[in-house]
Amino acid sequence: MAIHIPPPSKWSHKHIILVTLIGTLVAIAITAIVSISLSPAHIYLSLTDMKVGGPVEDTKFYNFTIVANNSSPRMAVLYGALDTEIWYSETAWVPAMVDLSVLQDGRRQAPGNVAHINVSAEIFENLQSKLLVFIALVAQKLPVHRVHS
Repeated sequence: MAIHIPPPSKWSHKHIILVTLIGTLVAIAITAIVSISLSPAHIYLSLTDMKVGGPVEDTKFYNFTIVANNSSPRMAVLYGALDTEIWYSETAWVPAMVDLSVLQDGRRQAPGNVAHINVSAEIFENLQSKLLVFIALVAQKLPVHRVHS
């Protein structure tokens, strides 16, 4: 026996409520799928290998490594900028040079990848005792791209 569906002009209140509920469930499912697929990558930053060295007499270099762990299984990270500053006091700081060559195309970190980014900043001998009051990492995350696996 076939189910007879009357034309929309003759729908009862039960039909209208049923269609509304089904439409709502479909909208919720689509919203959930889109939000899950567009969730941002999970990035964890840490500092390692911090040391002072350099061949010049009154100028030394403060070197360290930023470990960027992208633990997301499907989302890549596209770095727009990764700026590092070393602060001597609340008003005095020096910029550090960041080597992004370990990233793909110098900007992209693959999903499930750990990148060891080398950073170097020039410091002067008279300020070396005040070093490491603050280390500020500024990472600008651009929209990430979904990587199909």
